[in-house]
Amino acid sequence: MNPNPLISAASVIAAGLAVGLASIGPGVGQGTAAGQAVEGIARQPGAEGKIRGGLLNNSKELGLDYIKWKSKQMSIE
Repeated sequence: MNPNPLISAASVIAAGLAVGLASIGPGVGQGTAAGQAVEGIARQPGAEGKIRGGLLNNSKELGLDYIKWKSKQMSIE
């Protein structure tokens, strides 16, 4: 049974578009967070350490949550 080449090509194009469009959301979110942090530092330069620390802690927590989730998924399989 030979697959239809038109369906194969459309599947590859659709997968590429899906990955490309899915990457837009996190990029916009990270850009917004960074922009707000810069704005906060501009308004209160004395709070720079807390603002930067909050951004770093948030990204570390997200990374650790992903690692914990992935390890649970791997142990289930």
